[in-house]
Amino acid sequence: MEGRMEDYEVMKLLGKGSFGSVYCVKRTADRTLHVMKKISIQDMPPKERKATEQECKVLQRLRHPGIVCYEDSFIHKNRQLCIVMAFCEGGDLATVIEKRRMRYFPEPEVLSWLIQIGLALQYMHDERILHRDLKTQNIFLTRSNFIKLGDFGIAKVLEGTLEMAKTVIGTPYYMSPELFRNQAYSYKSDMWSLGCVLYEMVALRHAFEARDMNGLVQKIVRGAHAPIPGGASPDLKELIRALLSLQPRARPSVTEVLSLPFIRKEMTAYIRDQLGDSGAAELLAARPAAAAAAT
Repeated sequence: MEGRMEDYEVMKLLGKGSFGSVYCVKRTADRTLHVMKKISIQDMPPKERKATEQECKVLQRLRHPGIVCYEDSFIHKNRQLCIVMAFCEGGDLATVIEKRRMRYFPEPEVLSWLIQIGLALQYMHDERILHRDLKTQNIFLTRSNFIKLGDFGIAKVLEGTLEMAKTVIGTPYYMSPELFRNQAYSYKSDMWSLGCVLYEMVALRHAFEARDMNGLVQKIVRGAHAPIPGGASPDLKELIRALLSLQPRARPSVTEVLSLPFIRKEMTAYIRDQLGDSGAAELLAARPAAAAAAT
């Protein structure tokens, strides 16, 4: 753990979650803005605390244009784990969706966001890291409207700790049905969450909604999502249905999603804009794994 609390000036509280608080901070050395997540660890056993610190080091090594960088982490007063991340000026996708007020996004914009999320998720899965908390509140936008995934790994960091046991994670709109059956979280659980995010980008509301928690859980375990808006293309509707398959093995992997012809077509335009080379874009779009490495 390298930094110190004295290296940062707290600007404002951004929000509070089940694991702690999130702040906008200014680094005193260069006056740049960052996001700091403070997580209480004072009741965490020493072995788990050490594992948490090691996990943070792994997250700090991840470098991808579609992932919010974990820049620093340290223990403050032996009570709080402080994780410093890059600041995204465009806010989170949930807020962007809420502000649309039921004016649907153009499908090319939805597909562009899906491709960016998919490339970042593919990088993580290739690194054998599960996101575990993919939702629109954890997908951020830059000032240029590019997507960055954030808040990954924290659930794994805290899994099995006293802090995790004491809290109830928020309304599980994005939780896959197998988790309610006490089955292990897997890459395909991330894909279910991606399906929920994609549905929300298309429909501007959650795929599964109910008046109470029990009703919501029942809808999720039955796969009873609301109808997909009629304006979505047949290809996009079919992808949403596939991602929201009740059986994990029936869901496509992220590489399979990026390999779909209608996705590859949009990926060519996205990579061309990123690289400024139409020939390279067409080549990379035909090979999603290479595209993930190039972006």
